[in-house]
Amino acid sequence: LDFQDVENDCLREKREGEAKIHGSSEERNRALMLWLKRWMLLAIIGALTGTVASGINASIEKLTELKWQTVDKLMETDPSMREEIPFWKGWAAFTFINVAFVLVAALMVVLVEPLAAGSGIPEVK
Repeated sequence: LDFQDVENDCLREKREGEAKIHGSSEERNRALMLWLKRWMLLAIIGALTGTVASGINASIEKLTELKWQTVDKLMETDPSMREEIPFWKGWAAFTFINVAFVLVAALMVVLVEPLAAGSGIPEVK
């Protein structure tokens, strides 16, 4: 395949670092330390990203569990009473909680990070 390299500072530094590995021992040590620091930084970023993703996943599960517990409590009836299940209370709570989740997400996009709006597909193309 005949791909052209994109020339940028990072690529030039990488090539210079690779060339220094074959140079003197001091240059080789410096290049190896730079290589090690880069991989350590990537490992730290990966670990932090995984930790944040796990926290987000756990909080979503907990919020969903709380939502369903709330709806279930509102729809419970006393078995001795011959009343119909108060469906509208559970439905109203379910709707209100979901609207609140959407409102929080929308406010975060609008106020915290407006660049998160949209699908992101044009940026990928």
